[in-house]
Amino acid sequence: MPNKAVLLALSILALSARIALPQDRASETDRIRAAIAAINDALTRSDAAAFARLFPPDGDLRFGDDLVAEGRAAIENALKKPRIWSEVTAPHIEDESVRFLSADSAVVDATQTRYGSVILKQSVPVTLLFKRDGREWRIVSFRVLCPPALYNKFAKNCCCAL
Repeated sequence: MPNKAVLLALSILALSARIALPQDRASETDRIRAAIAAINDALTRSDAAAFARLFPPDGDLRFGDDLVAEGRAAIENALKKPRIWSEVTAPHIEDESVRFLSADSAVVDATQTRYGSVILKQSVPVTLLFKRDGREWRIVSFRVLCPPALYNKFAKNCCCAL
């Protein structure tokens, strides 16, 4: 008989946790979307330092199969280049789909889009792996998935890069 009481208590606890889950996920999804808005803001302002602060100390940035930078300082240095005039807008992440892997990790599949007078509109898929750090969500890995037609392996340059 005590086993039935324990099973009943565990069932109620599991059910209450499952009921509370969507509300928690909704607020965490909003926090992840706020982090994506911060990415877009940093890219729009060409602020490499602000972009790098969105990563944990061991985060990485990849274009295609190439590791561009690992760690905040390296990510900042990789993006800190003299800005010359460009007819291409800063990349903007949109159409994100958030999937939780656990309570503290999530994968975001999205589209990164740029506009320009020659390219008109260029959209490429991006995948971001987020990890919760306290109340903040940090980018563990930012991957720009360059299609082969846009990626020049010999120059190690993805024309759809940041």
